[in-house]
Amino acid sequence: MQEEHRLILMLARLVDLVRKDDEGTNERREALEAVVEHADRQSSTIRLEEGRLSVEGLGAPQDVPFVRTFMRIMEAHGIAEVRIAFRAAPVDIFQLAR
Repeated sequence: MQEEHRLILMLARLVDLVRKDDEGTNERREALEAVVEHADRQSSTIRLEEGRLSVEGLGAPQDVPFVRTFMRIMEAHGIAEVRIAFRAAPVDIFQLAR
């Protein structure tokens, strides 16, 4: 799995777990840590355009778990772009997921 696809998988999973209010689970902690680790290496921009999700211009496959749900959430909130800053703080990434 490419790094960009792993990012979208982990962020989408984190959003799903936060929405379910699944506090304190290892899965939620692992998903957050994976996104934080990615941010420690580079910044990323996730875009939703014409029903397609991309990370740094690389299209995310629709069959990656949680991607469709993540896309629906972005659409429902009118979000077209999400940026994760280089070395973003875990609390900021968690707030983004909320």
